Amino acid sequence: MWKNTTSYSKSEDKSEVRTTSLKVDGLEITVTKYVGYGEELVMHCYNLGINKKPLGVSNMEKAQEKALRIIKARAKKILYAVEQI
Repeated sequence: MWKNTTSYSKSEDKSEVRTTSLKVDGLEITVTKYVGYGEELVMHCYNLGINKKPLGVSNMEKAQEKALRIIKARAKKILYAVEQI
């Protein structure tokens, strides 16, 4: 399940979710607003070599869905490469 991991200052409105993370079996996926990308959300999954990948959407739920599709595609490529050894 995605978890709100937004860091808030004391004076900030804590209802705005800017960062969410999903941790499963050592795999960590983060979807976040990032300086320089405006309202567009980006994703990180350092386990699979993904860093600041723009997702082309500003809606958090849609960004999470897109991030999962990207992770699945990357995992399939890695699995295929391993099977070729």
